Amino acid sequence: MLADRRFSMAALAPWGLIKSVFTVSLVFIAGTSLLVLALHQVVVLAGVATSGGRGWTPHFEIVLQNLPFLIEGLLSTLRLAGSVGVLAFALGILVALARLSRVGPVHLLATWYVEVLRNTPALVQLFLIYFGPPTLGIRLSVTVAAVLGLTINNSAYMAEIIRAGISSTSRGQTEAAASVGMHYRQIMRYVVLPQALRVVYPPLVSQFISILLFSSLASVIAYPELAEYAKRLDSRTFRSFEIYGTVTVVYTACTLALVLLLRMIERRVFPATR
Repeated sequence: MLADRRFSMAALAPWGLIKSVFTVSLVFIAGTSLLVLALHQVVVLAGVATSGGRGWTPHFEIVLQNLPFLIEGLLSTLRLAGSVGVLAFALGILVALARLSRVGPVHLLATWYVEVLRNTPALVQLFLIYFGPPTLGIRLSVTVAAVLGLTINNSAYMAEIIRAGISSTSRGQTEAAASVGMHYRQIMRYVVLPQALRVVYPPLVSQFISILLFSSLASVIAYPELAEYAKRLDSRTFRSFEIYGTVTVVYTACTLALVLLLRMIERRVFPATR
């Protein structure tokens, strides 16, 4: 048996997915907003004092007044995370195949690539990519440096996840595919990768979530994403609690929506076999 099932992207219902994601996100945001408003009333009524002995009252109207500004940052974050996710996944497949290669130099190079990237901080890699090239006369834009740095870092983790999935495929299936005349590319495309993706899909979901969350690291090189916009707004208004509290809610809502979307895709693309 070469593969359990073929992928059926036509089985996906885009509008149903969008509706479900929108509904869950709306319910979560509405519930969190009610919780924040209730907390606001409790704080006001209780007259919680700061260390200076003055009553403190949150001013979430600052957030509402600057909501378009924060939404612009959110859209930039989603664009960055989406680009990094696609590129890191594609590069991860290539690196995983190189790690499994029987060609010594290719295997060694891919192994060092993965080990170096997984054992150094992503922040250091980002700084190196952004501040390093100018010393050689090469200047990268903030966008290019952010996408490149986060893609390279996450591709190492993607590669290890995919490599583990490929290694879990029965050798007998690849031998059977070769016996019927399939060459290496066909075996990988039609036999190995479909089964490997079924196995590694859950850890890949976790990695995509990490990409969304760690996109905030790009703010250290002034990439205009949500965390950077929040920092700029905080420097103007000095309402840190309200701004970063709102950003926390936004990141949580985006993460939950992404998890729901990816799980719905999993149920349709990789239906459970009983």
